[in-house]
Amino acid sequence: MNAFYYPLMLAAVASGCGTVAEVPPGTPGVVRAAGIPLADVEVYVYLLSSASEPLGLGITDANGRFELRLLGLRGPLNLEPGDYRVTLASAGELELNWPAEFSDPQRTPLRISISRERPVIELDVPLPRVRY
Repeated sequence: MNAFYYPLMLAAVASGCGTVAEVPPGTPGVVRAAGIPLADVEVYVYLLSSASEPLGLGITDANGRFELRLLGLRGPLNLEPGDYRVTLASAGELELNWPAEFSDPQRTPLRISISRERPVIELDVPLPRVRY
C-alpha cells in the first residue's frame, strides 16, 4: 500500500466512517495481467496534468474489478472525461511487485482516457512478481 495514504484509509475505517461496501460506487474498472484478473491491488488515480496527490483509489476484488472512491472513503469518485495517470500498489497478503515506476505518479507508464461513451477503466499491466 502507498505508505503515505495508508494512514488516511486506516483512520477512516477506524473512526467509523464505514467500509468500502458502505461507500457508493464511483468509476468502475478492472486490472488484468496477461488476461488474468488481479485481486488485492490498490489503484490510485491522478490528474495527468498534476500527479502530486491522488484523486482517489480503488481496491480490486477476486475478479480484478474495483470502483473508485475518494481518499478517506469520503464518497464515490466519478471521473470526468479526460486523461489520467494511474499507480498500483499491493493490498493483500501476497505482496505483488511491479517495477518502481508503477508506484511513482511522476514516472508511471499507466495512462487512462475516460470518455462519456466509455467511462470504465481497463488496465492491462505486466505480470507482477509475487513475494510470499
